[in-house]
Amino acid sequence: MGGQRIDQAARACEMLGVCRIRGAHADIDDLTMQQWDEAGVVGMDAVSQGPEGIYRILEDIVRETTIEKRWGGAPSALGRIYDWLQLKKSKQDPGPIQDVVRNFVVDHMPIEPGTVLFGGTVLKRKRHTVATLSKVSRLHQITLNRALVITGLLADGKVFRRKDL
Repeated sequence: MGGQRIDQAARACEMLGVCRIRGAHADIDDLTMQQWDEAGVVGMDAVSQGPEGIYRILEDIVRETTIEKRWGGAPSALGRIYDWLQLKKSKQDPGPIQDVVRNFVVDHMPIEPGTVLFGGTVLKRKRHTVATLSKVSRLHQITLNRALVITGLLADGKVFRRKDL
């Protein structure tokens, strides 16, 4: 949190906390001051642990979101945090939190190289979907999926057959 303005740190703590407590797609317009304060405390606990703490709270947020919904990428998984950092509805600079969240997204989600994410361009893909890996490897999706399931690289994977696709 050092090296940033107090308003940047406070907003980062509040946004992380509110998405952890109320869900990634919480209606933030109706929160009371007390609810914002509670969210700030939860976020502060994560942020005070540095990038590792932020990664842990983001993992919790993504896990809870993807339990409720099918995978819809970073916007769906991160909800309000994604909107806040990507859509820039506010003219305020969010500060270094955007770099930490960008690194988290690139490390944990399949993001195409060249994508502009939170003000920076993704240079290298670190995660794939079966579809993107199929394209790169030139293996059919069904063949690749079977190989990933059989080798245990695709946890809880389902072996797809042609009729499934």
